[in-house]
Amino acid sequence: DFMELGNTTLEITYSNDNNAALLNYEFLENRDVKNTKLNEMKDIVNPDSIINIKYNSNQDILSFITDDNNVYMYSDKTTPVDTLSEHTDKVRDIDFSVDGSYMVSGSLDNKVIIWKINNEKRYTPIQVLSHTGDIEDVEFYQDNLVLSASSDQTVQVYQKQNDDTFKNMYSVIQHYYPVTTATFSLDGNYIISGDNKGYIKKWKFRNFEKEIEKRTIDFDTIPNQ
Repeated sequence: DFMELGNTTLEITYSNDNNAALLNYEFLENRDVKNTKLNEMKDIVNPDSIINIKYNSNQDILSFITDDNNVYMYSDKTTPVDTLSEHTDKVRDIDFSVDGSYMVSGSLDNKVIIWKINNEKRYTPIQVLSHTGDIEDVEFYQDNLVLSASSDQTVQVYQKQNDDTFKNMYSVIQHYYPVTTATFSLDGNYIISGDNKGYIKKWKFRNFEKEIEKRTIDFDTIPNQ
C-alpha cells in the first residue's frame, strides 16, 4: 500500500509472516527516487496475518486490521496508541471521516461500528449498526455519510445527525448476489456497488426517500368501497 505524506510517499508492505515493513520514498528535484528503509516493524502485533492497513492523515495514525478480530492503532509510525476489540469476528474494512474525528469498521460478525476519536487519539465506539450478513466493505463520504456493503446482498447508508449519531437512510440498494464492494462517487450523489458475480450497479441514492414514498400506500386516503 502507498500513502502520501506531503512530499514523502510511504509504502507499507505486510505478509502472512506477521511482519510489516515501512519504506520511505523521498522525491528529489531530479525526480529520482531515494528508497530508505525507515523501520521494519517485526511482530508489532501477534495475529495469524495482517489483513489490511489504513492511514488517518489528520491524526497520523496507522491502523492494522488483523486476523485476530482486532484493529491496532499506531502513531509516530511504530508507537502503540490503542487496540480496538469490539468485534467478535474478523474485521474486513475500516475507513476514516475526512476530518479524522470518526472511524467506521465492518466485520464478519455482521456489525458496523462507528467510532469517535478524541484529541488523545483514543477510539470510543458510539454506535453499533447491523446487517443480516457479513460486512464486506465500509466507506465514509466526507464527514457525514457512511455506507456498508454486505453479503446479505444490500448496501446500507447512514447520515450523521447533530447529536453525533448516524441515522439509517432509506436505501433500496440490493443485488441478487452478495455485495462485495461499494463506494461513493466523488460528488457524493451516487453509490456504485458490485457483487461476487461481477455485476456492478450505479445508484442515485439521494432520491431513495421520494421513490419509497411513491410506492407507499397511505390507507387513510383509500376511499371506502
